[in-house]
Amino acid sequence: MLINKLISCVEQLKLNLKGKTVLTEAANGAYVVTPVLAALAGANVFAFAKDTSYGTTKSVFTATESLINQYNLGSLNITLIDKLSP
Repeated sequence: MLINKLISCVEQLKLNLKGKTVLTEAANGAYVVTPVLAALAGANVFAFAKDTSYGTTKSVFTATESLINQYNLGSLNITLIDKLSP
């Protein structure tokens, strides 16, 4: 199962991001796991997406939310954003 592999990676790397804020890419395909990995390690995650030739912001957000919901990971602290401001 994908979630087991992600959890195993966090554990094997002893990745501890508790108390950290992570800004990362929200993306399609294999990269959909990026914000989930950071959140599994305890981070407060902001995952940024914009429309590109690889997909729309909406499709990226849908894929990320689908992964979170598929494995009942709603308690992860992931905020999907489409705008960055200083």
